[in-house]
Amino acid sequence: MLNLINKAKWLLSGNVLFAFSQWLTLIFFAKLTSSQALGQYAFALSITAPIFMLTNLQLRPLLITDYHGKKNYNFEDFFSLRFYSNFIALFIVFLWGVIGNSETLLLIMIVATIKFLEGISDILYAYYNAENKTKLITKSLTIKALGSLCAVFLILFLSKSVALGAFSIVLIYFLVLFFIDLKMIKPSLGWFKFNYLKIKKLALYSLPLGIAVMLVSLQTNMPRYFIEKYQTIEDVGIFTVFYYFIVIGGIFINSICQYLSPYYSSFWHQGDINKFWLYIKYSWGVAVLFAILSFIFVYFFGEYIVSLIYGEIFVKYLFVLKLLIFSSLFVYLSVVNGYVLTSLNILKIQVPMFLILILISMVSSWLLIPNYGLSGAAWVCCISAFFQFCISSLVLFHKMRGSYVKT
Repeated sequence: MLNLINKAKWLLSGNVLFAFSQWLTLIFFAKLTSSQALGQYAFALSITAPIFMLTNLQLRPLLITDYHGKKNYNFEDFFSLRFYSNFIALFIVFLWGVIGNSETLLLIMIVATIKFLEGISDILYAYYNAENKTKLITKSLTIKALGSLCAVFLILFLSKSVALGAFSIVLIYFLVLFFIDLKMIKPSLGWFKFNYLKIKKLALYSLPLGIAVMLVSLQTNMPRYFIEKYQTIEDVGIFTVFYYFIVIGGIFINSICQYLSPYYSSFWHQGDINKFWLYIKYSWGVAVLFAILSFIFVYFFGEYIVSLIYGEIFVKYLFVLKLLIFSSLFVYLSVVNGYVLTSLNILKIQVPMFLILILISMVSSWLLIPNYGLSGAAWVCCISAFFQFCISSLVLFHKMRGSYVKT
């Protein structure tokens, strides 16, 4: 297991540092602006995330799988689809902001631009990942993380404006994209060529997975929507900064799985089931170990950490944090299952699977959050994550037994 982590160390270190910087950004917003501003920023993230999850179409693992498998597409096809689909996402976010939440339209569009730039960098990272050039990804993520942290802290310290703080992130991401990410690989006009037939074929192939990850994002953000409706925008911010403890761990597990995705795919296509299962068990082991260690740490040191990082006002919500960390066990195991299912090209079945999970999340949110507030939202996460792991495991085992699963 330690050898596995060591092999993925470059990708892991870059992703963890980047996630940590996003967490610190939320802390800066909590410390240097108002709780209302923090809530508005957190709510903007919850609105834009599902839309960009859909239009991103989960192309990164698909590119890696295709690169090490049938090679039906080239990099230009993937980049072109990501570029144009993300423009569609920007337009959808703008329409939603105008119709549904015009008061925070500026902040929502700034956050959407951040997501757009992340999406473009992500497809470039996919190419480096497929080529096993993970040091290049780490370099980009490190500069992006440190640059955005410095910029956000400086802007918030001087202006106290959440919109200006978010816009400083846009500037840093833009500079890193053009002077770091694109410098590592020579761009060409062919990247922007709209090859209708190939893009349509790739889009239709990846759409089920795009819908699935959008539903995952909706499932994750569902409690925030109900908190905003039945509680306060400040509570959205509190829930988000606590949930980011899970996000940090998720980045760790995602990094392991991103590194192993080529191996999942290769062993499966080669028919080496023993090694395929071995790597899955290693991944599950890392997920379980990390979740257990996280819970132990929060149980014994949570009050001190929350007080130090966020302030005394957040300590009264410590039970919420403990529940969220408990749910992380099933969240991390579900992340592993998701990567394995994608490596096996089990795509279409993920859509009805996550529709069921959305329904579970909606019903539990409706029953728990209006009456129990943030504690109810944490219980929703536990329930939702548990069912996600159970259902995804059933799909995986069904495939492994040689039964037919429509892909």
